[in-house]
Amino acid sequence: SGFSGCKAPTQYYDYDQHIERWSNELRLQSKEGGFIHWLGGLYWEKTREPITNFYHMPGLQTAGQQWQHETAYYYNQGAVPPSPDDWYSYVSRSDYLQTTEFVNFVFDITPKLHVEAGTVHFHSDFSTSTYGGFWYQPQSTSTYGGSSHKWNSKVGISYNVLDTLLLYADAAQGFRDGGVNGGLPSGCTANGVPAQFTPDTLTNYEFGWKSTMLDKH
Repeated sequence: SGFSGCKAPTQYYDYDQHIERWSNELRLQSKEGGFIHWLGGLYWEKTREPITNFYHMPGLQTAGQQWQHETAYYYNQGAVPPSPDDWYSYVSRSDYLQTTEFVNFVFDITPKLHVEAGTVHFHSDFSTSTYGGFWYQPQSTSTYGGSSHKWNSKVGISYNVLDTLLLYADAAQGFRDGGVNGGLPSGCTANGVPAQFTPDTLTNYEFGWKSTMLDKH
């Protein structure tokens, strides 16, 4: 039988991930005192993430009739002879770059009444490239990439009712970046799985109070 002499289907893998990240930020702010207080700046971050992954199956019976039959079939489709123990392996690299510009103002309308307004612009570029696959398939390269950008703003007002009691109201926008579904087999994307996911956005409204009354309880 072509299936005789099979060993236990033991499998393990070696996974190597090396992340490098660089970031820089510049912030400028106004001096103390005055009617207007401001803060502004720039942010830059770059990430590079190479990955290698190798799934070992040491019990593969490469001399068996069934192996020879299957490999002959897949070699005709363009597969290449596998490395020893190779069941599934790939190499991948992801790159991500984001830049942000931001500014925020606080206006002291009166010593007790304050108005705040600010905005931030977010931009990113991302890409992922993967080569590999199962030993019995032709090795392939998949590359996906994209970019996103968003303006987020906020406004707020606060009032010191007492030296120990502050009332406030805020409205602010939030943003979580999109990205790439890296490492997808070509059949997945062909059947509708998205190669990248879109950003999430959020608008938050808040009203509350802060107090140091009752002995700061």
